Amino acid sequence: MFSTLFVSLFFPYHAAFAAGPFSYNANNGVSYANRFATSTPSSRFFYTAPKDCTNFVSQCVWAAYGGYVPNNDVTTKKQYVE
Repeated sequence: MFSTLFVSLFFPYHAAFAAGPFSYNANNGVSYANRFATSTPSSRFFYTAPKDCTNFVSQCVWAAYGGYVPNNDVTTKKQYVE
């Protein structure tokens, strides 16, 4: 309930984005965050400077909009990173 209230208060046009050409899958963003938040820099798809939270959050948003294919690094790298 909190997350729905938060989204409706701070992102009132959220429903309009859902109808756009891209779909937002929060589970992909969370999966990406859980996997890479504590991983070594060499195992990440993108460079992240130390303590650069803004960059990391933007990567999680990228993942939620379909850039990250969970459990399939080959597809993720081939289609979205290279």
